Amino acid sequence: MQYLFVRVVKARKLPDVDAYGSLDPYVEVTFGDNNFGFTKCVKRNKNPEWNETFAFPFEHGKAPTDGVDVKVYDKDLVKNDLVGKLHFDVVDIPQRSPYDIPLEPTWHELLDGDGKSSAHPSLLVAIWIGSQADEAYRHAWASRYIPKVYESPRLWCLRITIFEAQGITVTGGNAGITEVFCKASLGNQIKMTRPVKMQMTTSTCIWNEDLVLVAAEPFFEGDLVVSVIAGPGKGEVIGQLTVPLASIDKHGDDNQFVTPDWIPLESPTAPQFHGCVDDGSGNSQMKICLRKLLDGRYHIGPDTECCIDDPRPADRRLWSPRIGSVDLGILRVIGLKERDGNSPLNKYCVPKYGKKWVRTRTVIDGRDHVFNEQYTWDVYDLATVLNVAVFEQCAKQDSGHREIGKVRIHLSHLETDRVYAHSYPLVTLLSSGAVKTGELQLAVKISVLSSTNMLFRYARPILPSIHYVEPLAHTEQADLFVEREIEEDKLRSQAAEILALRLGRMEPPLRSEVVAFMCKTGVNSMYSLRKMKLCVALLAVRNYRRRPTGPPHIDYNLSHLGNLHPDELDEEFDTVKSRCDNDGLLRMRYDRLRSIAGRVQTVVGDVATEGERFRSLVSWRDPRATVIFEFFMLVAAAVAYLVPFKGAIAKEPYPQCRPYVFQNDGSAIPGGDR
Repeated sequence: MQYLFVRVVKARKLPDVDAYGSLDPYVEVTFGDNNFGFTKCVKRNKNPEWNETFAFPFEHGKAPTDGVDVKVYDKDLVKNDLVGKLHFDVVDIPQRSPYDIPLEPTWHELLDGDGKSSAHPSLLVAIWIGSQADEAYRHAWASRYIPKVYESPRLWCLRITIFEAQGITVTGGNAGITEVFCKASLGNQIKMTRPVKMQMTTSTCIWNEDLVLVAAEPFFEGDLVVSVIAGPGKGEVIGQLTVPLASIDKHGDDNQFVTPDWIPLESPTAPQFHGCVDDGSGNSQMKICLRKLLDGRYHIGPDTECCIDDPRPADRRLWSPRIGSVDLGILRVIGLKERDGNSPLNKYCVPKYGKKWVRTRTVIDGRDHVFNEQYTWDVYDLATVLNVAVFEQCAKQDSGHREIGKVRIHLSHLETDRVYAHSYPLVTLLSSGAVKTGELQLAVKISVLSSTNMLFRYARPILPSIHYVEPLAHTEQADLFVEREIEEDKLRSQAAEILALRLGRMEPPLRSEVVAFMCKTGVNSMYSLRKMKLCVALLAVRNYRRRPTGPPHIDYNLSHLGNLHPDELDEEFDTVKSRCDNDGLLRMRYDRLRSIAGRVQTVVGDVATEGERFRSLVSWRDPRATVIFEFFMLVAAAVAYLVPFKGAIAKEPYPQCRPYVFQNDGSAIPGGDR
């Protein structure tokens, strides 16, 4: 990969091309149809100074054009006037080694629009061909086609435990309403408690509920707003509390306990005056007891546990030492189909692992999509996945970028200190079926610092232990497992939205559709017969042990015969070709059926995931887990061969668990001693 560097220093004796006699010069550098850059505009100056550097990538020996154009313009409101221009042939541009001293700029006389030279205006420019190792690369103008590295923020778990509220006063049109609930909002995230009935004697509502939101560091999304609402639906806000996110304490120790606080509530309708005296009437008596903290013991991310790429918690103090590093070489993309009209494809890759996102350079107008870029990430757990996706960049700035395909590489399947060079197929699932869009050629190598620390990670869970001791999505409802899965999906969606918002604020931004595709958000979670076929076999094995032993019967409570809706009865007695003429009602029934089947599919998918983990154990894909399993089986075989069966039973620590003939009590043998 080569780079064309153009350093524009300053100009002198620029002529007046404006009728008003003022000059606002700036410089435009063009290298082909898609590589161009602009300097800042200097107001009313005939001897401006810019001192800006531009870097344009291109393949070795494959320049997009034969020359480079440097033009000086006078910025106007209607039309920018040309002051002068320069042209450099690519074959005449010198090539500079990174070990050479910097190339000094040279004064060049500007040519007018007709290509004629003038003795007065001139431009101080340095132009050369170098590489990414050039010291001028870090100060070069940030083109949208050069490689970029992004650092994703750390996501914290914002936990709000709402205990109770006292002194609740409901006025106005909701004076007779006794049901009250609380709502916590942070940006676009909203969580609500269940509605409870207010105790009329004490004007108190008790919830004892835990609400979980996602906050990104640094915390500038906004303020945490807790509202007390009376009435059904949206209701009416009768009390409100605003807490700055930066003022909430961070919690990263299991032994640290955060005490709840009583905080007064403010009425959103009554005027609030600074320094006013509370007269003990109205909403000034309302207060709420809650506990708020930023919990850094959890891992909050957009990926599921089976496809996670960074299992570390948010608090840096809880991070375990790294066990090694992974090197990724993005070679080329082959087999891509051209668009309509044989127009060229502008492709780039986005590898993601941990907190580090990378966008490679964009191959402009190229038939051979060759990247030849290498990146390195720190590895903290081998049970992680490296994601690499290919996108197509549209020519228009505001147009969306189209995904081509994605590759997932499980680090646990790689041997250490070995280079894997392989061509991965890019497959996209469309409504018409699976389509192979091309192939991505990658080179991967994983290196470890200590084999002992690496093997020790196999004895620990993937996520922090707090996820299994105190799950975030804990609920006490009847459908515990399904509700927990739904809450975890909501947390992952919130994390993906925050990542897209933060990465979109960087300069240059990483587009939201790119982040959504890398995080696999926006995927239809409704019922799919294709996904259901993968889990039928495991579902049959699970139900074998639960097969009924008695005669079939109808459970009145289980079938919910006592609380049926009329529409449900009408749907049940309807024929296969529906007799209903209401298209909206039929669509509602169809969507409801898909929603219920989607929940069932989520549960069955989790069972299938456990089956895939067991299958990976017996398929010998992980070389380190294979060695551990073989060593364990060898030790078990040696123990079973060397230790007699009767001796093992006699050494049982619990006498009551021993067989009858090995118990020490002689009275157990009828007629005498042992």
